[in-house]
Formats: sequence, structure tokens, C-alpha cells
Amino acid sequence: METLPAKQPTRRLNFGARLALAFVLLATLASLTTLTISYINFRRESRAVFRQRLLDLVTLAALQQDGDAFDTIRSPLDPEFDRVRIQNLAIRRSSPDIRYVFTARFDDQGLYFVVDAGEPGEEGIAAYGEHYEDPSPALAANYRTLSAPIVDEDFYTDVYGTFLSAYAPIHNSRGELVGIIGVDFTADKVLQAERTFLLTNLAIFAALLPLLGLLGWALGNALNNPIRALTEATTRIAAGDLNYQVSLKTNIPELHRLGTSFASMASQLREMVTTLEARVAARTEELTSASLQLARRAAQFEAIAQIARTVTSIQDMTTLLNRLVILISNQFGFYHAGIFLVDEQREYANLLAANSEGGRRMVERGHRLQIGKTGIVGYVAATGNSRIALNVGADAVYFRNPDLPETQSEMALPLRVGRETIGVLDIQSKEQNAFSDEDVAIFSTLADQIAIAIQNARSFEQSQRLLAEAQRAVGGQIRAAWQALQTGSPRIGYRVSASTVKRLEQPLVNPQVEQALSSGEVVAAQGGKHAPASLAVPLRLRGEVIGVMNILVPQAESWEWEQDNIDIAEAVADRLSLAIENALLLEESRRRADTERVIGEITSKISSSVNLQNVLQTTVQELGRALPGSEIILQFQSDQRTGAK
Repeated sequence: METLPAKQPTRRLNFGARLALAFVLLATLASLTTLTISYINFRRESRAVFRQRLLDLVTLAALQQDGDAFDTIRSPLDPEFDRVRIQNLAIRRSSPDIRYVFTARFDDQGLYFVVDAGEPGEEGIAAYGEHYEDPSPALAANYRTLSAPIVDEDFYTDVYGTFLSAYAPIHNSRGELVGIIGVDFTADKVLQAERTFLLTNLAIFAALLPLLGLLGWALGNALNNPIRALTEATTRIAAGDLNYQVSLKTNIPELHRLGTSFASMASQLREMVTTLEARVAARTEELTSASLQLARRAAQFEAIAQIARTVTSIQDMTTLLNRLVILISNQFGFYHAGIFLVDEQREYANLLAANSEGGRRMVERGHRLQIGKTGIVGYVAATGNSRIALNVGADAVYFRNPDLPETQSEMALPLRVGRETIGVLDIQSKEQNAFSDEDVAIFSTLADQIAIAIQNARSFEQSQRLLAEAQRAVGGQIRAAWQALQTGSPRIGYRVSASTVKRLEQPLVNPQVEQALSSGEVVAAQGGKHAPASLAVPLRLRGEVIGVMNILVPQAESWEWEQDNIDIAEAVADRLSLAIENALLLEESRRRADTERVIGEITSKISSSVNLQNVLQTTVQELGRALPGSEIILQFQSDQRTGAK
């Protein structure tokens, strides 16, 4: 019988080895966990910053687009095509990370390129009208209803590299969506930073692994408390408590060094995380500042647009100017806003409207500044150039006004119509350095809108004045003709009954007629047993009451004048007044023609006479025929120098 070999006992690691191995495994796990968390946080933060940067960039790019001009592009030969291409190419060149900048529209077949900004001879640039065959999911889902900038969800990679794209709508002046602008941003730097961060952490981890192994085996022969302390430390740090301090109470040099190394590793991790947080915070602050600046500019443009929309319907000059200064002060929060207009002699700039209390006092006393000689306003009115005083105390041109004692900085902008400066928009602030060159550019747009509104108000006032003069002239002619027709007859009256028209020997007088003549209003009276129902409707010529159309309804005890009857009577009265006016004008034209004919005949006969005796005789005879019953005397004055007659 064969004897089986004895079973060899299983070799087991001693407590120290197992403790050391457990420590190494725990340290490795903690380090990997820390590395993973750090990498995930770094990747998330860096990509968030990258997406926000791209969103801000495409927002700025969209603000530079002229939607009305863009909507006119129909081929690469259009003038606006090159302007948009050059503008977008400048946006692309502003950052080495921008790979493509393109504008597009959509039709029934989908999205197609309009202007794809590229360098000469560059590959991958789409031609005008070329359809975008494979847009990103975000663009494909939103391009027809895009109302705000968007960014793709994730990076995409093609033959030209790895990119992240953002898109923004292009609107025209009516707020309609006429296209989109897209920006493709290369992601190489972001990916490289992520790889560098990951490799650095892996190198640190790889460098620490041998050290952890050696220390673990050394600690395997030590007491359990230091091991437990290190295990606790590893657990705390892996949980994210990077400020935890390792404390080893041991005299073993190896354990002491291990504790020191572990503390150093934790310190490096803390410094790395702190540095990353500081960088992210600094970048976030920069982006926040840029976003606030952009939002401020957008708010200014929106306020200017609101002011322009408000004043377009105001045609009275005084109302317009007062409304403008109040709107400017309320929208932008300025201490003082005033509008000066240049007089006809171009000698003074007169303050006509102001929002501040001191400014209103100046308007009441007729404040004015001599052009070219007094203050910033006088300088702007003379040169037509804008001027800023950031510190009025140090500006040599500034005119210190006792009515505006709190002014610290001032900006004056010319109001121009064509090449002529018609006035000045004066804005003052209580703060020093309140204005910048960008404010001049923005508020110059507002000044141009104000100048156009003032010019429109002036044109309206002039047209109203000319219209009133024309109406007065025509009304005077009609009144003269009507007075001539009434000569000898203070009142002319006619009675119309059935189909007969009879002239009244005595004008019809009743309370309704007298009231209608005096008030110019329709007067209605119900009928009674002894009086007919009466409706008196005034007849007007050029706004003046010249008579009354009196409608009588006999035996109408229960008659009531309904509004429809009154409306019909007023319509007939208006047409009767117009017919009378036309008849008067025709009668006046006939009288003038007869007068001109008689004068022409007399002149012709006088001209045919050959001597003075015949001239005088012909003159007397013809005047006698034209003016029957008149006595005509011709008398000549003697020459004082010769005594001749």
C-alpha cells in the first residue's frame, strides 16, 4: 500500500507582513481615490471655465453682427458678404484657440452656410449656400428657435482636431431671427492640461508606492498603535480631510519617517488643491468681471433703445426736450442731464431742458454759454467734438457752475444733423472718472437719436405753422367772399319743403337756431302740441359758423331725435358747407375774371390812342361805362423846377 506524502502546512504571512500589506493596500486605495477625485474636480472645473469662456466669446461675436445687413446677403458678391467675412475673421484671429467662425441661415432643407470666415486657401471652409450636413445635436434641435447663446454638450473630434462649439442668434432691428453665428474652439489646451494633471498625479503616486511598501514592511514589526494611527490618517485623507495631521507616538525611526512622508504627501495634495482652487477662483473672477461689464453695456444699449422708442412719438419741442432729460437721468442715474441748442446766429448755446433742480433754475433764467469761449459745452458746440472731464477741478476748460456744486466729472456730446452741430447733450456725475471712451461711443448713438428727434420736432412745428398760415389765407378769402355775398342782407334764408325751394323774406328765428349760431353745437327740441320738433345743425366754413340748417317736424308731439337722425343731419350739413365753400370760391373767381376782363379792355383802348387828348378822353369814357353814375376828374401836378403843368 502506497503511503501518501504528508500535507505541507500552508505558509501564511505573519501579522507584521499582513499589517504592512494591508497598509500598502489602504494607502494605494486612498491615493487612487484622492487622485481620481482631484482629476474629476479638475476636469469638471476646467471644462466649466472653458464652456463659459466660449459662451462669452460667442455672445460678444453676436453683438458685433448687423442683423439687417446680414439679412441682405444673397451671394458672395454682395458688399455685406466681405464685410461680415472680414469682421468674423478678425474675431477668429483674436484668439489662437478659435478654429472656425461662421454665420448661417436656414431654409426648408435645413441649415446652410452664409459666411464661413477662413484664411486664404484654407481647407475645410464652407462656401456660400453649402448646407450643414451634420450639425451637432444641440444646434440641430435649436437653430430654428434659438433665442440665446448655447454651447455643445461635449467635445467632438474630426480630421481637423478636437473642438467645442457655441452658437448665438442673429436678430434684425425688428427682433426677428435672421441667422446664427457659430464659433468652434479648439480643445487641445484643455485636454493637454487634463493629461498633464493626470500624469503628474500618477507620477506622484508611482513615486510614493515604493516608499509606502518599504515603510509598510518596516511597520509590520512595530506596534499596532502606529499602524492604526496611519490607517486612520489614510482613511481621513481619502475621505477628503486634507487638513488632517498625522501623529505617531513612536521611537522607531522608520515609523517616524513614514509619518513624515505621509504628512508631506498630504501637504502636497493640500497645496495642489489650494493652488487649483485659487486658479479657478481667479479665472472665475475674471469671467465674472467681463460678464458684468458686458451686461452693463447691454443694459446701456437697451436703455438707449428704450429712450429712442419713447421720444419718436413726441412732436412738441418743449415736451420732447423735458422728456429726454428725465429719461436719461432715470435710465442711467446721472446727477444732471441738460440739452443746449445753438441759436440762429451761432453765438450762444441756450439751455432749454434739464432734470436737476439747479438745471431747472438755469432754464428758468435763460442760461446760455458763449460758443467757443465758455466751458466744455461751448467747446463742443464750436468744434463738434465730444469732450470728457474726468476731474472737473483739474480740467482747464471746465466752467464751474454754482447751480451744480456736486459735479465731479462731465461728458458733453454734440447733437449733429448732417455736418451741422445744432446743440449739445451735457451729462454730469457726482463721481470722478465716471466716464470712459467707450461711454462716448455708446452715448454718441444716443446723441444722434436726440438730434434726429429734435430735427423732426422742428420740421413738424414748421409744417404746422405753414399749414396754419395757409388755412388762415384760404379762410380769409372765403370769409371775404361770404361777406360780399351777404352785402345788404344780414341773413339769407331758404325754406325747403317737399320738392320746392323758397327764399325767406324774413329769416327764421327760434331759440334752437340762436343757440346753434352762438354755441356752434347741434341743438334738438322735442315737439309739442303747439310747436313742431326742431333740430338746428350749424353750418361751418373753415371753422366759423356761417348759418344753421333747421329741420322742423310738424305735429310731432311724441317725436324724439335719435342719434342716427342727428348723425345723418350733421353729415348733410358738412356736405352743404363744402358745397357753399365751393360755390363761394367759384363766384369769387368769376368776379375776379370779370374785373380783369374790364381792366384789360380799358387798357387796350387807352393803348390805341395816339395823343394825350385821346388818351384822357378814352380813359374818362371807359371808366364812366365801368362805373355808371360816377364823376371822374383827372388832375396833374406841376413841375416845381420848370413851372410847367
